[in-house]
Amino acid sequence: KATFQNKQFLILFFSTLAIHIAYQMVLANFPYFVTLVLRQTEGDVGIYQGVLIICMALTGPIWMWFNRKYNQRVLLNASMILLGVIFVFGFLVVTSVQAYIFVALVGTALGGYLILIYAMMGNVVDYDELLTKRRREAIYYGTFSFAIGLGTAVGTLILPLLLQTFGYTQANPLGVRLAFPVMAVFIFAGYFLFQKYRIGDTPEETKKNLNIE
Repeated sequence: KATFQNKQFLILFFSTLAIHIAYQMVLANFPYFVTLVLRQTEGDVGIYQGVLIICMALTGPIWMWFNRKYNQRVLLNASMILLGVIFVFGFLVVTSVQAYIFVALVGTALGGYLILIYAMMGNVVDYDELLTKRRREAIYYGTFSFAIGLGTAVGTLILPLLLQTFGYTQANPLGVRLAFPVMAVFIFAGYFLFQKYRIGDTPEETKKNLNIE
């Protein structure tokens, strides 16, 4: 009950849910995108997925450096805006060169988001301790993981509806291409939900932001 009365955590919960719907959609859409839009082989799907993972890993230390220099809330906002804009332009990608650039940018923005969102969960636990006088990491990380799993499930349901409605063949891959703007909608939804989040990077900053004595 205390967990779901924590309004700041609920903001993070629903924002995370929206972002992970888009995350699951991009992973599920890769095989269709590579074979139907780019007209490459199924074996090439793994190459693009590998580029995504490599870019997430390579840019991780950069985001961690930013994390030491700048406010986490500002950085998370930046990563979501960047990711949403990239997905919008995903609709226009039709060549392999464009696709590699697109995937690299997605990996860069997504890697930053995933690093920051997990780091911010520690701040949520600190904030809860101010309210309840207890350290309750398990319930928060468990509920947070539920948001991720729920987002994965919803994303898996949405993509087939888009493909069946708008097409997923080489002659008509519109559904595959439209998936990217739809992902952007979920990213921006997560961004707007997050705007009421006020937990700081330290307990002192949180007290100041939320007027806690």
